[in-house]
Amino acid sequence: MFRQIYLGSFWLIVLPLLVACSDDEATNGSFGASYLVASGVITPDGVTGFIFGLDSIAEGTVPDLENAIEFPGGAFVFDIPQTPSFLVVGQTEPATVRFDLAEDGTPELGPTVSLAGVGVRPGIRVVLVVDATSAWVSVPGGQIVEINPTDMTIRQEIVVEGFVRDDIGEADSEPSGRAFQAGDSLFFTYGWFDDARELIVDEVGLIHVDMSSGTASASFLSGCGVLGDGMVAADGAVWLASWGFTAAARAFSDESAPACLLRLPPGATSLDDAEVLDFETLAGGPAGGLLPVGPSTGLIRVADASLDRSVDTSDELASQAAWG
Repeated sequence: MFRQIYLGSFWLIVLPLLVACSDDEATNGSFGASYLVASGVITPDGVTGFIFGLDSIAEGTVPDLENAIEFPGGAFVFDIPQTPSFLVVGQTEPATVRFDLAEDGTPELGPTVSLAGVGVRPGIRVVLVVDATSAWVSVPGGQIVEINPTDMTIRQEIVVEGFVRDDIGEADSEPSGRAFQAGDSLFFTYGWFDDARELIVDEVGLIHVDMSSGTASASFLSGCGVLGDGMVAADGAVWLASWGFTAAARAFSDESAPACLLRLPPGATSLDDAEVLDFETLAGGPAGGLLPVGPSTGLIRVADASLDRSVDTSDELASQAAWG
């Protein structure tokens, strides 16, 4: 079974065995590694995503991109619990690809399922893999699709009515955080930028999926910007938090939305029931982001400018390093 971690701009899957990565044609790779990483290279011509192996995630480790799996436009990677497989979701094609690890840890290209048939277009997608037969994909515009990772087929599609928000920015809203599960409930967090993608809009969205009934509903809350990760506490309460860059953007402009920490009481599934907590009061300074570190334990990200090693300190609060 994999363990998934988010590190800055990296999606990291910690593997229990050696992994070898392949080139863009999915031929066998030439090295083994302890970690599988999804990242991207941004150039004036666009974004190229890479999935590659690393022996270490210590500072200074250099990836071997020549043996990486390459995805034009970028990609995300998601593990399939209790299996030696993982899903890769590209951003330029509405498709999800499964890779299966061979006995020596080499990733082999498996089947692909296209979401174009249910009206899904390219864009950022968030995937929550419940088990080997159920993976839920959140796509731009408030659409939820369930696929079966075993045979890579579409099981059902749910369109959340009223989720396209023409009045507050981009019409086709993108999922802004990782989804998480609480029993039969799935939660997908959303946020918006203004049309110029310069300011964060002070409204957030949450989609709740009831797996037992195959239904979904959306709720919204004003006064907060771009929700990211969430988690369920030991008492059953749901905790949600804005991304760290929400607080950074707020520091540069009062017109950008503030970062918030939200608590939904046990059993609640809507932002209508959310208790809004002041991030900066709790943390004693600029804060944003929730880092789940256990079944019911999470850490709040706090900005520390002393960690910023950038040459230009004018953007120290916005840098990845400042958020530890």
